[in-house]
Amino acid sequence: MRYLRHRVAITQRELAIQVGYHYSYLSRIERNERFPEANMILARFVPALQLDGEPERVARSMALAAVGQAKPKKHPP
Repeated sequence: MRYLRHRVAITQRELAIQVGYHYSYLSRIERNERFPEANMILARFVPALQLDGEPERVARSMALAAVGQAKPKKHPP
């Protein structure tokens, strides 16, 4: 996600505003601690990251989010 954000030259805070997330949540997404749902990727991240004409990148983002959503959540001891 960070690579795609840098590619369109927007800050983390700007992307957070565009997709409707708090910037701290977006930071966790970029650190692979959280994963957006597929509908959010299509509805908000694709336009914000200018991926409309890049179906391969969209598919890759969707696949990564699906894997992340399937991972069990870590709970503190």
